[in-house]
Amino acid sequence: MLYRVIKALVSGFFKITFRPKVEGRENFPAKGAVILASNHLSVFDSFVIPLVVPRQVNFLAKEEYFQGRSPIKRLRTAFMRTIGQIPVEPTFLDPLRGPG
Repeated sequence: MLYRVIKALVSGFFKITFRPKVEGRENFPAKGAVILASNHLSVFDSFVIPLVVPRQVNFLAKEEYFQGRSPIKRLRTAFMRTIGQIPVEPTFLDPLRGPG
């Protein structure tokens, strides 16, 4: 629910300010599993994609974003879970270190 509220608040401003061009949106299925592969030109992609795609987007996020006991870290953890981020151990994110 909060995902939709945040998206509604931010997407209007974003679309007016940056005017993103989206190609192939008609090919995006209304339901079922989908894998979006971005060329990831910048970290900004992580903000743009959920705003222009009609469904909720979940990203893999470093597990450390979900750890910590301070109020700020707990708030970050709650936010990450609310917007659907999925915690992943860093070894799986670093191809040089590999799993384990």
